[in-house]
Amino acid sequence: MNGSERVRMQLRLQSARLPEGEISLDEISKIAELTQRFIRRLARGLTDTRGPGPAPSRIIEGTRLFLVGVRRGSTILEVAGPVHGTTMFSESDPVPEDLDEITINLALEALGRLNDEAPEMPTGIDARAAADIDEWLRGLRSYDSVQIGAALPTRGTEDVTVVPRQARQRLKSATVAPVVPYVTMNQQALDGHLYAVNLRSGLFRIEERCCWSIQMFA
Repeated sequence: MNGSERVRMQLRLQSARLPEGEISLDEISKIAELTQRFIRRLARGLTDTRGPGPAPSRIIEGTRLFLVGVRRGSTILEVAGPVHGTTMFSESDPVPEDLDEITINLALEALGRLNDEAPEMPTGIDARAAADIDEWLRGLRSYDSVQIGAALPTRGTEDVTVVPRQARQRLKSATVAPVVPYVTMNQQALDGHLYAVNLRSGLFRIEERCCWSIQMFA
């Protein structure tokens, strides 16, 4: 990805109490902090890096969001993801370069499902991620609705509208996904039959479902 292919988002905040195209600096700061924390926590869950300490630097940089504009139309906050290529990624530290896009796409899918009467959360939204969604919605409960549009470089455009108070109620009864172990970019999962092992060299062979023989090293 290059700079022109950054993730782009628009948050349209609608409230009868909000002057057209105006928002206080305090409110911008609150929404920015809520949204950044929400996306970063989802990313930590996806990469199995949740914990009591701060997020790893590769997660922080890979999901850093930037406010790039405020405009009229209720109040629209324009947000962009990081410029890719400025953060180093390697096979030994295999966080996908498009982590921001993956995470935002998942967030939008989960929020969209909260418009269903009996929502089922997508894979990646376990109980901890559901709590992160609830925290974000609670911080925006003073708004009548929040519309999030995103231009995702490899996934196209997505758009979802939520009513925060209603979405929080539906989230309480939502079916969340189980915790899924993180498989890194240099790991692969195979389903087949192990039929040869060389303990000295660490080489082993697997015959997978389509009868292909695959040679691998431990």
